[in-house]
Amino acid sequence: MSLARVKALKGEKTVSRKARKSGRASGTASPGGSEILQKVFQHDDTSYRSGSEATPPETPPVNYDSDSDGGSQLLALDELDLTPFDPKKLVSELQDRKNNQTDTRELLLHHYVKTLRNQYSAEFDNFDGQVDELFGVFLRGANRGATPKERSLSLQSYFLTATIADVDRVDSTRNILKQILSDDDDEECQIHALYALCLTVVFYAASKDEVFDFLDFLVEIVQSNGDSINALDKDGVMVATFECWAFAATHVDIWQHADYAMDTFVEKLDSTDVETQTIASECIAFIFEASRAHEQEEGEPFQLPYDPQRIAGRINGLTKVSVKSRSRKDRRDLRESLRSVGTSLDRGVGPYYSTATNVEDGKELGYRFKLRKRDAIGHQYHAPVESWHFYHRIHFLRNVFKGGLERHMENDNPIVIDCLDGLDWSAVPRSS
Repeated sequence: MSLARVKALKGEKTVSRKARKSGRASGTASPGGSEILQKVFQHDDTSYRSGSEATPPETPPVNYDSDSDGGSQLLALDELDLTPFDPKKLVSELQDRKNNQTDTRELLLHHYVKTLRNQYSAEFDNFDGQVDELFGVFLRGANRGATPKERSLSLQSYFLTATIADVDRVDSTRNILKQILSDDDDEECQIHALYALCLTVVFYAASKDEVFDFLDFLVEIVQSNGDSINALDKDGVMVATFECWAFAATHVDIWQHADYAMDTFVEKLDSTDVETQTIASECIAFIFEASRAHEQEEGEPFQLPYDPQRIAGRINGLTKVSVKSRSRKDRRDLRESLRSVGTSLDRGVGPYYSTATNVEDGKELGYRFKLRKRDAIGHQYHAPVESWHFYHRIHFLRNVFKGGLERHMENDNPIVIDCLDGLDWSAVPRSS
């Protein structure tokens, strides 16, 4: 009996000689993957030549630390100077689908995503005049990529680039992203398409009316339980929709939009998914906070047919529901989030406000959520997050930049600085 037949009977995957030779059989990048990375992400052409004066191309890549967008076979961040990369070469390699397999394109995209997430430089702003080309190749990859991973990485590449360089073709880009959102059946791709669409509309739309249209579009997704974008009962997409709504809503005055959104969000407190319940309650808390701010500025609150204390009682009741399918830490975090909203609605305060008293002075401990950063010489600073306005902005930015948000704050990414403008920073006392 042939070896192939034996493997088939055992349930093992048979692999052609060509696939074994190319490296695709083991799921690794094509043989030149490491070489292509160094070619694109280092201007020094000798960096990818073999020989005594350069790193041999056969040097095995080092894995990144784990992250939600997965992947392996990537050069470690601390082993490669990531700042100088060649946008023209990146576009060329991503477009060369004849010579570069899917795994190689994924490799390039993953490295690009890691580069933009983990650092910011003003030198990135014009991308050597290749901005339109980069946006174009990322959107094509997001729309036509061979695998969900390639499409997801293309979307991440797009929205990270949009935090640095201007999107000029807003209308066509928005239409493409909406099409991807509805057509792609992969949940992660739909989530990243929502983030991409949100950033595009919030920062590059021609008017505030377009932001309001986007808010209505998101509420319709929630009302249909995802069916309006072919994401019925996808809890991850539902959570991302709320996240995008909250981020976009912090950039406009929602007083005319609030009651329409509130009706929909209150209904979602009955969701069977606890993360949906949590983000819905956090959006409700933001609406009540915006109403209080409107009353201070204009003399009257939003006309909302809901009593915040009654909703607080309902949300506090959700904290007693057992969610056995989740880890103990996840259950604790989710309950703490819900309790935070309950306290906010009951007391008219911001997120994560502790009513516990300090044993020394008897005062309430107050706000416990703090954002941290450090300056160029290592001095640490923190800012208390005392409003849902900033809480939702920070939450969304962390979805975009993940662990690299601090780097973008340190290096003054304009979009990040604009989003966080108004936080009260103070130096963290050095431990003795």
